[in-house]
Amino acid sequence: MDLDKHIKENCDNRLMGTLAFGVKETYSEFHELVKRTTILQSPEMKQTHGYIVHGMIDVMLKQILVSSGINHNLKDKTTCKFKKWTYLLFSRG
Repeated sequence: MDLDKHIKENCDNRLMGTLAFGVKETYSEFHELVKRTTILQSPEMKQTHGYIVHGMIDVMLKQILVSSGINHNLKDKTTCKFKKWTYLLFSRG
């Protein structure tokens, strides 16, 4: 089953728009943060931008889904044996 079909059959109709809005808003906030924060504009710090924005997206999506009223189940899963790095796992509530 492809992702689009799965989402249409198993998820709230508002989910995709809500997630897309959250990602778009997060990128806007990230770019504003970089403009306001001189150190983030340095060549050395540009290497960290991906990590920063991905962390911001995880936090923003959690906040948006909680406030949206969409039935959901969020979990942070670890990506390594040291349990320092996590990724956000979405599932239907």
